[in-house]
Amino acid sequence: VQTCALPICRLYRVASYPGVVASDDGADVVHGELYALVDAAALFAFLDVYEGCAPDDTLPHEYVRVQRSVSAGAKTAKAWIYLYNRPVERLSRIASGRFLAAE
Repeated sequence: VQTCALPICRLYRVASYPGVVASDDGADVVHGELYALVDAAALFAFLDVYEGCAPDDTLPHEYVRVQRSVSAGAKTAKAWIYLYNRPVERLSRIASGRFLAAE
């Protein structure tokens, strides 16, 4: 597990859980954790169901899984993330980009 930063994204509170959306502002960043996956296919089969974006889930999905570049220390890596796929106008933005710190 390594801490990482996801640039050009914003973080919102969706009820008691977070929602990350893409941003147009280069100063926006979301902070999180980067994991190395042993069996990615099996894990994503589980996580996609949990996040409501499995092939059998009703459209439109609440989240979509996409690959993005993240910064982990001095390195950059490609990581799979779940982007929130609903309007955010009525949600509270977490400007720090740190969900656990906002609780």
